[in-house]
Amino acid sequence: DSAIAMCGNVIDAAGRSRGLIARYLKSGQPDESFGDKGFVFIDPPQAAPGVKVSLLFEGIAEGADSSIICVGHTLVYSSEYSDYGVIVHLDKAGAHMPSFNDGKPVEFSVSGHGDNFTCVAQQADNKIVAAGYAEILDVSPDQVEFLVARFNSDGTRDLSFAGRGWTTKAYKPGINYLRSMMLDNNLIVIAGTHDG
Repeated sequence: DSAIAMCGNVIDAAGRSRGLIARYLKSGQPDESFGDKGFVFIDPPQAAPGVKVSLLFEGIAEGADSSIICVGHTLVYSSEYSDYGVIVHLDKAGAHMPSFNDGKPVEFSVSGHGDNFTCVAQQADNKIVAAGYAEILDVSPDQVEFLVARFNSDGTRDLSFAGRGWTTKAYKPGINYLRSMMLDNNLIVIAGTHDG
């Protein structure tokens, strides 16, 4: 259809960031057939008492049957912060897809510290490719690598991809941030930035 979907986040009164997915008609008005009058708010996952968790969306794509797939990261604040990549799959009405991780967001981590998805796409076979970056721990100087992961339509990792469902690559040693991705038949094309 001609609706426009976008994602981001909003800050609640407690200072916690919630994921936001909105859909607008071509007139610029919210699409009231989607979510709650055009908007869907996604709460971050629960953590231990006293630990603040935020959810921030950075990438969005249309999936099969006009569904919406959003990616980003959860940010966990404790004695130090940790980031986890996150994927949410909604149907065209804005409800969680029950076939995708039992209707819950998928959290993903390489290192358990600095992982983030920035872009997403769905293949013709309904597998979901999410890409971003991962901080490599215990390396000096700091190292951040491009991250590409592939998931089955049910939200499980596709273990046929890179032997474990994900891979990281660096253009050069240093800080590598993946900023965009596209699918070209069976190829995954990525682009990003590097800071040595």
